[in-house]
Amino acid sequence: MRMYLLLWGALMLFACSKKNPHFNETRQADLYLNSGKVYYYKEYSRPASLINAEKELTRSNSPNGGIQIKEISETKIQGVLLSYPMDWNSSTGIKIKASEEMKKPMNAIFEVVKSTNGYKVTVQNMWFTNDWKHTQQENVVLEKYIIDEKGFSFRKDQNTIRIIQHICQRLESLFLLNTMGVDQRF
Repeated sequence: MRMYLLLWGALMLFACSKKNPHFNETRQADLYLNSGKVYYYKEYSRPASLINAEKELTRSNSPNGGIQIKEISETKIQGVLLSYPMDWNSSTGIKIKASEEMKKPMNAIFEVVKSTNGYKVTVQNMWFTNDWKHTQQENVVLEKYIIDEKGFSFRKDQNTIRIIQHICQRLESLFLLNTMGVDQRF
């Protein structure tokens, strides 16, 4: 009986010391944390013509924002997300509590690079504007809402995990390019 209680106590102690064994402090979904900065990185295993991608990436632009391509070649696209709406209404019905600043459009820089089996997307310097009229620059960086105060780890609460997943889903669908002219998203 003593051995059973000792074993049970050791298991409970071990279980309590591992609050969330699946939690990765520097990677959540396709968001990564490096030196206090958050970036999105995803590899798409599907062929795509980067030269033809400009029209596809900018087709959903609104008059107030969207994607701007700064440089394009057969192997690389560089550009910015400018006042890109994040639409915090979850399609899965899970409630996401985004701060008022995060409900504003997102801005970022991005790069798409052709790879052997497809292409890679990196999105960096993500921030939200507090200025709808663009009369004064007030930036609120994404890191403020999803990493701990020391800047070493993502926050572990469920709402932050949902925010991260939502951002990753939005960026994944935004950069999902047609494969040789055939749209396979539907």
